[in-house]
Amino acid sequence: MTVKLLSALPKDDKNGLASIESTLADRYYSGGRTTAIVVLESLRVTDEAGERTPAVKVVRIEPVTGEDENAALDLLQGALEQRVGRRPDTLDLSDPADEFVDVPASPSLAIEGDVVDAEIVDEPVAAAGRTS
Repeated sequence: MTVKLLSALPKDDKNGLASIESTLADRYYSGGRTTAIVVLESLRVTDEAGERTPAVKVVRIEPVTGEDENAALDLLQGALEQRVGRRPDTLDLSDPADEFVDVPASPSLAIEGDVVDAEIVDEPVAAAGRTS
């Protein structure tokens, strides 16, 4: 079964991630993860060729920090065990996207002289061994 996650985060005080914005930025550079509790709401179900696909949205998200983070990870481990019917060796928090290499930021462009109008064209660069 497939589940579609609608991408918008909740607004206002229902999005607790805003309270740890700088921590999230730091963890990006350190490779750390953030534990959060998420509440979802089912918005719709599409039925194509006999396969139902629910679409859900995040109605509340709260980061879990300090000692509570260990308790939340224990709950996650328990929920995983219940879902798969066995105790995994480890709680795998890796992301398949980690297999991709970060692309370094483009260098700043400086315009010298009396330029009135300029156009920057972003053209893809072929990766080694691949062409686009």
